[in-house]
Amino acid sequence: MIPGHVTETLRVSNRRFILAAALLSSALAAGGCDQLQPRLTFQSMTIQKLGLESADYLAMCEVENPNDFQLRIEDVSWSIRSGQVELLSGSSSKPTELPADRSVPLNLDVHLPLRAIREVGLDSLPFFPYRFEMTAHVSGPIGPIEIRCENSGRFPVIQPMTVKLTSIEMIGTSETRVGIALTAEVANPNVLALAPSALVGQLFINERPLVEIDTMVSNPIPLTAGHPQDLRLVVWVRSPEVGVRSLAEMLQRPDTRFRLTGTMLFRLPGNGDINDLLTVGPTAQPAQATSALSPTTQPD
Repeated sequence: MIPGHVTETLRVSNRRFILAAALLSSALAAGGCDQLQPRLTFQSMTIQKLGLESADYLAMCEVENPNDFQLRIEDVSWSIRSGQVELLSGSSSKPTELPADRSVPLNLDVHLPLRAIREVGLDSLPFFPYRFEMTAHVSGPIGPIEIRCENSGRFPVIQPMTVKLTSIEMIGTSETRVGIALTAEVANPNVLALAPSALVGQLFINERPLVEIDTMVSNPIPLTAGHPQDLRLVVWVRSPEVGVRSLAEMLQRPDTRFRLTGTMLFRLPGNGDINDLLTVGPTAQPAQATSALSPTTQPD
């Protein structure tokens, strides 16, 4: 006959075994073959800013969790290559919750300095092929999982615009300012159309820096690549050294000498995916390319 305290011990042990078996069964069910793999999908590579020294892009991806339980993105790593050469890479270890049966965006800011492409001889090309790869590590009841996505396309390389000022003409006066029309010959060596966005500089009159110019370009017309095109820009200016009347008189004298030095900024019109750039037209947020203006001729 089994003593009472032994019987009670067996009963407790049996309950513990049943509970452990139930927990094991639950764990096995959670790891069954009906579990679905999370997916990492590439969406787009969008230009944020293009310039002569660097380019900023936004890589937009999406992570989908098709399961009825929550997962977590532990870390993300990425790289950009051109051919066999790695131009840029990075990683982030900031955890991101991935709710059940939901998708969350996974966006990445990419800053590509010009030196990265100059070192491998790509800076003289109008564009170069790239391959973007991203890897994310996901944790949860199904265990650690590695998911990947990739994208291939072409990055444009911005070359300096050539701006040659050809004439300055006075078009009118107000109580405080003088209106002048600047005409320039602009050559765009890029594969993308660029539109002038601003002009910042100094206007020298008879070698005196009398006028500061800092103006935005309204209703800019995109300048396509190829032969030089004329650009006419109207600005209203004043001088801290001479009055409106004296400034107007100087602008109209046939013997007055002019020189304009400064920077003209250009941007890419529109928004969109970089892979559409060479098929449906230029797309991007405002970007900058600069060129000094050459000395002007006498006014017409």
